[in-house]
Amino acid sequence: MFPDVLRRLYTYNTWATGRVLDAAEQLTPEQLHAPGQAGHGSIRDTLLHLLATHHGWLHWWDGSLSPEEAYGLRADPSDYPDVSALRAFLAKIDQQTRAFTSTLAGDDPGRIYAWELPDGKRWEMPLWENMSFPTQLLESAK
Repeated sequence: MFPDVLRRLYTYNTWATGRVLDAAEQLTPEQLHAPGQAGHGSIRDTLLHLLATHHGWLHWWDGSLSPEEAYGLRADPSDYPDVSALRAFLAKIDQQTRAFTSTLAGDDPGRIYAWELPDGKRWEMPLWENMSFPTQLLESAK
């Protein structure tokens, strides 16, 4: 049952992110790229950070990258000049997310993910919590 909850959570996440991108499409290119005080610079940069972060964590969860490689994975902003490119990135991430979450069964959400942080501390968290609170995880990994 819990794997189904995670699948629904990420289906909702993709839908909600799509609505944010719908709103961003209403902006002029100047507004999309204007420096800002919140997030990660411009609206485009903040949206790219949101997507790239999910992409990195997903690579760790599905085993395609080590924690260090996933943490170091970056998206080149020049590859995402507009909302259309961000939407294509979201579609790619959604496809990978659906492939990963479709494999979850039984006790998989309780699987512990662990990583030695750069400061030498050990970080551990079950998959379900990791998938539920990825923003909190980024802060703990800094």
